[in-house]
Amino acid sequence: MKAVIISEFNNSFKKLVWIEECKGGVYLGFCGKAKDLHYSYHKDGTVHIKHGCHYLHLYKTEAINNIKSFVRITSYGITLEKGYEFATSDYVRGKDSDFIIYINPEIIKRGKILQIDSFIVRKGREKDCINSLKPSYNSIKEQSFEVINASFLNLDKFRGFLIGIMLQGGK
Repeated sequence: MKAVIISEFNNSFKKLVWIEECKGGVYLGFCGKAKDLHYSYHKDGTVHIKHGCHYLHLYKTEAINNIKSFVRITSYGITLEKGYEFATSDYVRGKDSDFIIYINPEIIKRGKILQIDSFIVRKGREKDCINSLKPSYNSIKEQSFEVINASFLNLDKFRGFLIGIMLQGGK
């Protein structure tokens, strides 16, 4: 499974994030100046960040096949005020994506921050994953978020599991 999150900025499609499933686990990477950075959630539960050829081992948690409900892979925020271009790359339609998640730029403009939360979710537990975000909507004083999109994508190699992508806009 391969997916990208895209939107439209200045009349051009831009890629914000890529997601890929491999036999070793699930990878989520960034675009623009952060293109050499990705998060990995490995099948044995090892989580790390890789920047170029350097690894930062974060922690070890549940092996993918042992996940009972859902686990977060990462949470990534992009400011949408001046200078957001650092987090985007030109999107060129290619055969390298099974799924495209498109974010309407008019919705993005309502907020100043795009929050991308990614999860590994056991099939049938999607509602639990969505409900976990509700307490964060107004958790920071004078800052609120709303869910723009919630997508659940089937994993091919880890049958019985999904990738959950929650996009939130905030101020």
